[in-house]
Amino acid sequence: MFLACPNRCSTNRFELWNASVFVDSAGRYLDYKVVDAPLYRCIECGSPAVDLGEVPGTMAADRLAKLRRVA
Repeated sequence: MFLACPNRCSTNRFELWNASVFVDSAGRYLDYKVVDAPLYRCIECGSPAVDLGEVPGTMAADRLAKLRRVA
């Protein structure tokens, strides 16, 4: 995983957006629940983060799909 802000914010800090974290009355961690795939947002501008770590695999899958269509 290599997260990046699409607006190129310089803070490089991201918030996990769609996960519930449960704590007790003293604020101590109890459990968490992730819904679907994790989603992160830039804490500076609020934009959804892009996972640049997925780019090489996605590009390879696209190339393979194109080759299969041509063949």
